[in-house]
Amino acid sequence: MVRPDWNIFEAKFSENPTKNFEWFCYLLFCEEFNKSDGVPRLYNQPGIETELISVGEDKIGWQAKYFTNRINYDDIKGSIEKTLRIYPEITKLILYTNKDWGASRNGKYPGARQKLIDFCSQNNLALEERCASYFDKIVSDAKYQQITSFFFSNEHENRQAIQNQISRQGTQIISGHTEKYEKQIDEQYRNEKIRSIHSLNPLIDLLKEKIATTKFEDLTDFYLKGVAGIGKSEELKKTYNHFITVFSKPEAFQNYQYVFIPFFYDLKEYQKDFFNFEDKEGFYLLFLDSLDELSDEKILELSKTLKNIKSNYKYAKFIVSGRNASFLSTFLRMKMFRNCF
Repeated sequence: MVRPDWNIFEAKFSENPTKNFEWFCYLLFCEEFNKSDGVPRLYNQPGIETELISVGEDKIGWQAKYFTNRINYDDIKGSIEKTLRIYPEITKLILYTNKDWGASRNGKYPGARQKLIDFCSQNNLALEERCASYFDKIVSDAKYQQITSFFFSNEHENRQAIQNQISRQGTQIISGHTEKYEKQIDEQYRNEKIRSIHSLNPLIDLLKEKIATTKFEDLTDFYLKGVAGIGKSEELKKTYNHFITVFSKPEAFQNYQYVFIPFFYDLKEYQKDFFNFEDKEGFYLLFLDSLDELSDEKILELSKTLKNIKSNYKYAKFIVSGRNASFLSTFLRMKMFRNCF
């Protein structure tokens, strides 16, 4: 068992302690509610960190607030207001923070905390606080020890040292892989006219194998294409959530040669400055869904953006999904994708 030491945490994740605290809390949340496949979320999810989950009659959301000084009442209040506005169905909010409330002059909780509780109560929202004292307690719980030991100890190899061993990128098509599973499903459900790749998770299987066994310089980008209705988007989202969980576990550094930070993007929302990464040495696995929703003009713009990402972020990989026709456009004539066909 390790004792929570936020100085170790900050030193270990000095590149972005806030993001890593969110990651830490995400793992704890998934573990607490037995979400082995993760919880769906959006890039820059508004208000809360992931989508709501249902537990009994409750709709539960969570927020992670990492403070360098003391708890910021206005920051928390603003996030709760946004959450209530966007998710009116929420009934419980779990608030994780690395700080405890400071005592008031009379030695009790400050008035700001009571104001926060009263505000939530007035809006029929149960607020459950997980302050620094919470982290002091869970390190003794066997359920969370593997997670807490990773974030509060120096026993694991430094991520950057592992990642520095890795170099360039490439491209690979997986449509044949998809068609193989479509055929299996057609045979399995011939009389029911079901065509879906969802239940077999071929993309998860393929990526796990490739990331575990392939040198980074030989690892390729992937794209998932097919006709409408076979479950491409569902497969992509499930794969994204799966790898958030897989790469968040400490043993990922033992099971895989490199560990990615996954991001999911719905290309229907594509616009200028759609992608934004802080660390140019970071390992990013970008799931890009619904290429077919873009016009040829937008696809050309996206292609140039992806080429630019390749030039500036040497450890970025793409997984692109869309209908067959969308891959016959200018997108595939870009140099970075020429060797796909």
